[in-house]
Amino acid sequence: MVKFTMLDVGAKSQAIRFLSDSFEGGKSRLSELSLGQRYRFHMYHDAQGVFARCSFISDEYSHLSINSFSYQIRDLDLARGRVEVNWQGVPVANYQKDMETPPPYGHSVLRLVPETRVWKDRTEASPTTLKIGDSIKIDVTSEFSGQPSRCTDVWIVENSGGKSKLKK
Repeated sequence: MVKFTMLDVGAKSQAIRFLSDSFEGGKSRLSELSLGQRYRFHMYHDAQGVFARCSFISDEYSHLSINSFSYQIRDLDLARGRVEVNWQGVPVANYQKDMETPPPYGHSVLRLVPETRVWKDRTEASPTTLKIGDSIKIDVTSEFSGQPSRCTDVWIVENSGGKSKLKK
C-alpha cells in the first residue's frame, strides 16, 4: 500500500483517465477504477523525498492514446489466446516532408482469455474479427505472482496516428 495525494493544479488533462465499456471516462474518481486492472501512476517526490504525490493516473488504453501509440497485429493464434504485436508509433515527416510510418520499434505477445472483449465500431465483436495487420489498443490486468497479465479489452482502431478513432 502506498499513500499518495492527487495533485489537481496545472494539469492539461483530467487527473484520472480511463476507458470503460468502450467509452472514455469523463470526470473520474479513484473509486471508479476497476480493481485488478493495470494503471500508470505519474508520481513525484514530496518534501521528504518520498514518491507520494500523483499528478495523473491512466489505464493502458488511455496511455496508448495519449502517446499516439498502438499495436499492430503481426501474428494471431486465437486457439492458444496469443496475439503477437509490433509496437507502432505515428507517421512522421521525412527529410522531403513526406509522411511515412517508421518501422516498428519492438514487439510483444498479448494474452487473450475467453473473457477478453473485442470492440469494433463501438460495439462488442467476436475475437475472430481481429486480423493480421489491424491496429489495436488494449486494456490489461496487472501481473500477479504466478498469474501473467492478460487483455481485458481490445479495440480495433481506425488510425494509429494522433487521436484514436474506433474502426468503422
